[in-house]
Amino acid sequence: MVLVMPVDGKGPGALRCWECDRVDPMQLPSTTAWLVDELRRWMIAIREDIAMAFFKRELSPVERFESALKDKQAARHKLADRLSIAETVLGEKRVAAERLAVAGASNAQLDRAEANMCAVEDRAKTLRAALVEFDEQIVSTQCALADAKAQHDRELVADEIEAMAAAIEQAAPGFNAGAAALVGNANIVFRAPLEPEQPPPPEIDQQLIYTLNPLLWREGSEVRRVPAFAVVGLPKMLLPAALRHQHVEYLNARRVQTLMHVHDGGGFNSDPDQDDPQLVDLDALAAEEKESAQADVA
Repeated sequence: MVLVMPVDGKGPGALRCWECDRVDPMQLPSTTAWLVDELRRWMIAIREDIAMAFFKRELSPVERFESALKDKQAARHKLADRLSIAETVLGEKRVAAERLAVAGASNAQLDRAEANMCAVEDRAKTLRAALVEFDEQIVSTQCALADAKAQHDRELVADEIEAMAAAIEQAAPGFNAGAAALVGNANIVFRAPLEPEQPPPPEIDQQLIYTLNPLLWREGSEVRRVPAFAVVGLPKMLLPAALRHQHVEYLNARRVQTLMHVHDGGGFNSDPDQDDPQLVDLDALAAEEKESAQADVA
């Protein structure tokens, strides 16, 4: 026999026999508290699993396409930002290469400038291609989303019609509904009459050159204005004066190759305005040289 104190330490002790009067551990207060706590945790876990199963329901086609469209639009926005940065850098490289070419830099300097510009240009082309692909995917997703919404609307209308038909059938047995036919309108396209072709102007002996400044000259009754950094046909009678004043350059010149690369082959700029202060009148320039030559002879 031994004196056994209560488990919670409260109350008097009692004499017990270890063999015949052993304490049942399942009746201890600590064991009961542990079981209650574990049961509470188990019930909470079950509720969380039920809630997660409810919120993880399968998305409808409209919800799936809306989510996919949102993701693609966000990715396209990031790609567009990268392309904007690349195009800004490309513009800076073009300006630097143009300045070197106009200043008559060495071939090595022009080669380095072109290499730097080509690297940025290739990266910009890759980003543009990726952006076009994203645009196509977005258009496709938008079409699929529109189809899914239309199908959803048709299903709703079908359910409403079915419910209405059931109500009519219950209210008035034997009532038959008719269907209305749709008639389309045809659009007639009228073709505008062709304008008579104008006779071609008389041919002028010209030579292809590359412009370094905006130029102006006259060909009969027509006034020609061309931008800087463009390949144009210049009347040969104006070519010497334009070359002497460095307003044009031959196409095989080294700096012309760099400038054509910078300005996309000679079609980068638009025609200058009539009041452009940088516009050079080649007719007036040639006339001034002619008068100066005659004055020197006299």
